[in-house]
Amino acid sequence: MTHYHWIKRIFIVIIFFSIMYTFFTNVLSSQRLDNLAYVVSIGIDEGEIEKYKLTFQISTVKSSSSSSEGGSEGSSSSDSSGMPSYVTHTVECNSIDMGISLMNTYINKQLNLSHCKVIVLSEAVAKKGIRSIVYNFVNKIEMLPDCSIMVCSIPEKEFDGKDVPAMGKILPKFFDLTTNTEEEETEYSQNISINDFYVALENPLAEPYCGIGIVHNTKSKSPLNDKNTIGIDKTSSSIASQEEELMVDLLGLAAFKDDVMVGELSGIETLCHFILTDHLDQGIVTIPSPFDSKDNLNIYISMTRNPKIHVYLDDGGTPFIKVDANLIGRLLSFNNTDGTLNEDVIKQIEDAAEKYLTKQLYDYLYKTSKELKCDISSIGKYASLNFLTRQELENYHWLDNYSTANFAVQLNVGIKSGYFLTNK
Repeated sequence: MTHYHWIKRIFIVIIFFSIMYTFFTNVLSSQRLDNLAYVVSIGIDEGEIEKYKLTFQISTVKSSSSSSEGGSEGSSSSDSSGMPSYVTHTVECNSIDMGISLMNTYINKQLNLSHCKVIVLSEAVAKKGIRSIVYNFVNKIEMLPDCSIMVCSIPEKEFDGKDVPAMGKILPKFFDLTTNTEEEETEYSQNISINDFYVALENPLAEPYCGIGIVHNTKSKSPLNDKNTIGIDKTSSSIASQEEELMVDLLGLAAFKDDVMVGELSGIETLCHFILTDHLDQGIVTIPSPFDSKDNLNIYISMTRNPKIHVYLDDGGTPFIKVDANLIGRLLSFNNTDGTLNEDVIKQIEDAAEKYLTKQLYDYLYKTSKELKCDISSIGKYASLNFLTRQELENYHWLDNYSTANFAVQLNVGIKSGYFLTNK
């Protein structure tokens, strides 16, 4: 009987501590949630005093006194109900970890990066090298590998020196642009994750790149702001209404040599990049009309098969790169005076499209090779077929030899006559 009572008491004690453990665990978990500040985007610019100026856009789940507080460079935004939706804070520091630590102290909460959607770099930071920045974020366990990385470009023609917007004002627009873009990439830009950028940075056969967000001043009278201009470089994803002062266009790519930004790709150059990397889903190009030198034709193009790329090395090791690609097009505008759509007219349009796009591909390839000296198209993976061992490939140093390459482009553009849109 005594033995039975001891078992009963032990059982009661176990139940009691189980209940207390569950209760206090829930309380502590709730306290931990209240002490976390969820970062949705991060901006990195050059500091005026320290090396970096970090801007954190922090989500505010509910309205509170702490969520509306801001430092000397803090700002907030509200949703339709008037409740704060996010707050931005800026801090200067010598490293990313130091900036996070300072911000934890300042807001009296712990920053959590598990919901961060985009990291925005200023051009000044990107052009000085971002290896340490990329490594820092990739090594953070809570950072999602699909977090986007972008470069912020601010045209000098649209902003006077005193009117250049601070990162805290721009960052929310980059966040909206990233989260509201349904596709992984637009026709003329691409969302690159921090993980993909890191992989390319460590790849001996390719160089990294990322999307560019161009900040426009809608109040400026600069020609860059003319929304009536028709052309490929004016087609992009953008977040802003005409009533807003600032607008961000996701247009083009930033090309890197190792971890240093060395140049930008325009809309048509980005489309050529998509053709070579087999990422072109669809896009619109404007070509000179073969019927009227003062007119243009708009063609909706897509790829019919993967591009065929072959790399040959001569006795001295100079690469010769041959590109063979097929596109199919649909005419979006046609102003032929006689309104005839016969085989000869279609052939002239196909020849004009092939001539124009072939030149653009050559320009893109020679720009990346001779001017930027970076293989962002990953052509190096085709060059690797020329080597029997990995050691031979490493000794060749593809990323250095890419700048000596020569090219041959064979492009075929087929126009489907049944897709013509005319005013007949």
